[in-house]
Amino acid sequence: MTQTQENLYTIIQQLEQYMNENDINHRFVGGVSYAGVFDENSVYSIDIHHARISFASHKPLSLLRADGTVKDIDIILFCTAPEKIKALNGYINSLRTQAEKEHKLFPLISIESAIYPNSGKRNKLLQFVTAIEIDGTEDFGQGSVALTFEDLSQRISWKTLEPWTIILDNGITYTVRNPIADHFAYFFRSPSGLKPKDEEKIVHLKKLAQEVVKKGKKANISYLSEDYYKPWERYTADLTHSTNPSTQTKAQLTRWYWQTVGTTFAHGKGKIGQLIARLANQFTGVKQG
Repeated sequence: MTQTQENLYTIIQQLEQYMNENDINHRFVGGVSYAGVFDENSVYSIDIHHARISFASHKPLSLLRADGTVKDIDIILFCTAPEKIKALNGYINSLRTQAEKEHKLFPLISIESAIYPNSGKRNKLLQFVTAIEIDGTEDFGQGSVALTFEDLSQRISWKTLEPWTIILDNGITYTVRNPIADHFAYFFRSPSGLKPKDEEKIVHLKKLAQEVVKKGKKANISYLSEDYYKPWERYTADLTHSTNPSTQTKAQLTRWYWQTVGTTFAHGKGKIGQLIARLANQFTGVKQG
């Protein structure tokens, strides 16, 4: 294991432990979830009943991307307590400060919270990514939950957001989503659909999601039904084919962005890229902590 790989595993462990100890309902997503560890050579087992995937071998996680930039860590929170989110950000800052003292690389950590009634009203004009909107007052499982973009809202089941666990070949464990949720999210994160930079990731992730669907059938769970991910599929189609002029304009803008400078900026290259990377969690239509 290289030093950059070891550093990333350590940071993930520290974050997972802190959020569990402080009762912060969370999911690691993006490049440190399945898309970051799963490829054609991965050896793994799927445990539907315990909602976990154990890897005997997998693609190694590293702090550095192939282009030499530092990878980010994306986390979704289900948390109604602003003070907990503030404390989490404080903890992340302390980890960053310590890493700098030790001359170690440290990733940008993007925290994006689901939108609750106490989050404030969603500003549809400023929304550029799909948000998870909840009308309950508890962190998870109470009230209704929906995928939303501007005027489009699709109610979904809490079961589709349930926590799953990844167990890596070195024994490290952390909390993620169902692979099916990860797969759909790549297609509806932006109104322009799948980003060019994620096309390779989705090939392997689709295979994993399909295997979960098959395993689910054997366990009498129909993951592609209305009770699970059929509404996610419908939301994806409705967003892709939206006739809302504002949504269509944003789709055109984000498509141009990702086909030109988007990947460069998302990887934090240059001053502008560093600024945009830090703001990546601020496009749900509400101010994120």
